[in-house]
Amino acid sequence: VALIETVLAVIAAFGAGIVVGLKVAKRQPAAVVPVAIAEPTAAAAQAVKEPLVVVAESDGRLLSIDTSLRDSSEVAARDLLIDAMQRTAGEVSAEVNTTTVELATPDIKGRIIGKEGRNIRAFEQTTGVDLIIDESAKSVTLSSFDPVRREIARRTLEALIQDGKIHPARIEEAFLACSQSFDQELLQAGESALKSLALQNPPKPVVRALGTLNFKTSFGQNLLAHSIETARIANKIAGELGIQSVDLTRAALFHDIGKAFEEDGPHALTGMGFLKKHGENAQVQHAVGAHHRDIEPESAIAKVVIVADAISASRAGARKESADSYLNRIQAVEAIANSFAGVENSFAVQSGRELRGVVKPEQIDDERAQELLRELVAKLEQESELPGSVRVTIIRETRFTAQTTQKKARNP
Repeated sequence: VALIETVLAVIAAFGAGIVVGLKVAKRQPAAVVPVAIAEPTAAAAQAVKEPLVVVAESDGRLLSIDTSLRDSSEVAARDLLIDAMQRTAGEVSAEVNTTTVELATPDIKGRIIGKEGRNIRAFEQTTGVDLIIDESAKSVTLSSFDPVRREIARRTLEALIQDGKIHPARIEEAFLACSQSFDQELLQAGESALKSLALQNPPKPVVRALGTLNFKTSFGQNLLAHSIETARIANKIAGELGIQSVDLTRAALFHDIGKAFEEDGPHALTGMGFLKKHGENAQVQHAVGAHHRDIEPESAIAKVVIVADAISASRAGARKESADSYLNRIQAVEAIANSFAGVENSFAVQSGRELRGVVKPEQIDDERAQELLRELVAKLEQESELPGSVRVTIIRETRFTAQTTQKKARNP
């Protein structure tokens, strides 16, 4: 529903002039017919009635045209979104926080650890990644929430194992060499993304930040793949609206570039500031900053980017989340319902798409139950973090139970 409303807003920007023109030209002033007040005649009454009928018919046609335009716009918006989603195929990716490195022989573990653990301490301090060694396994595990650090650490460890010389000085040398080669790979990934969309290369820092997204995920979705997909969806939508623009493609591709940096604050505004620093034009900056409505979207390009981003993120299989995160969000929805007086219990079902609240019949009558439903829906819209819409049902049930007295069994 939110996507359709946003698309309708974009369509309205191009179609509003039609309705305005109709309203301006809906009628002309009727001619004044002199009528004797003392002795009204049938002809005079008809002369007064005819302009009123014309005006009423004109207003009716205008209302019909306005309603028809709204209905057709909504149908067009739905068709446009469905077409964009059907024509875009994406892969499902998994978000992980660990990387496993296989070992050729078990004795390598001892060299990785080093005398009194000096090698493993030097490795963790240099790379910023935890190195987990299980003596029973033929592998070691690298653990970090930063996928870029984890990838550089993996390459560093593999280089050390291949070289066979593992000591603190060699660890620093290997890390520096892997960091430099990895930087080139980031540039190549960024250039490849730009080339796939036929865009000219921006300054190197922007290309590098774009390439960094290839090693980051959001709810399991690769951010660079998501950015490219968003740009393609935006182009499909814009093509139907007749607003093709290089700025739109660049804005859609760069919309999550702020996630390349570990900074506090909204990533949309971080990305907008980063692009401004490196000379990107104002329209692209604005669309990037507004794609999560941290600032109000003011252009058609910004609104198309919002829609395309939402389609890419919400398509089936695009994103995954941890069980703990999912349960926390479901429990938060139930807590909102339980916060109302008179609610005995609540249950979020169908992955949070439906909420059922059971009220105490002795405290909540039928009229209050309807009011409670409206209040609960309003509070969910303000506070719930669940995506999409939630169907809310209030259940008020009165039960009367009685038990018969026990009868003695008859003797045969």
